[in-house]
Amino acid sequence: MAIARSMLISRTHKLVDFGVTIMAIACNTAHLMYSDLSSIPGTNFISMVDAVVDRAASHKVKKVGILATPTTIRLNLYQDKLHLHGIKTFVLPSPDQKIYEQIIRSVVSGNTPSTSVDYLFKSTNSFINRHSLDAIILGCTELPLVFAKEKFSIPILDSLDILAESLIN
Repeated sequence: MAIARSMLISRTHKLVDFGVTIMAIACNTAHLMYSDLSSIPGTNFISMVDAVVDRAASHKVKKVGILATPTTIRLNLYQDKLHLHGIKTFVLPSPDQKIYEQIIRSVVSGNTPSTSVDYLFKSTNSFINRHSLDAIILGCTELPLVFAKEKFSIPILDSLDILAESLIN
């Protein structure tokens, strides 16, 4: 972790030196370093987490499910900020989180079996129904690559899409 932190800080300084004016972290879990990186003089970071939370609040979401890595969930990267907006959060039980983490790793490796994609759909539907959710947050940038957003009747807040929109705006 210390090596990654040092590398990210060094590269952020280089980006500032190159004249980059707007930056972002395109990984939800890496937002655990957001305050370190955004405090570097000359940086103007857009927080993916804040952008997603703002979108949930603007959609008047009351209950949201968070699909993310166990680290993102354990660190409450979304939950604390959503609660400030009065949004109740739900996360998958630990055994399901472990399965999602395996699926995320399979996406990273470029080898995601169709059974994993089917599992995502079925388990997310069950999760939505169990908690009567208003929206789902895809709190890992790999999930949208295999997640069938169009199959759901509630908003699917894709953190990567929302970050891209924020950067464009």
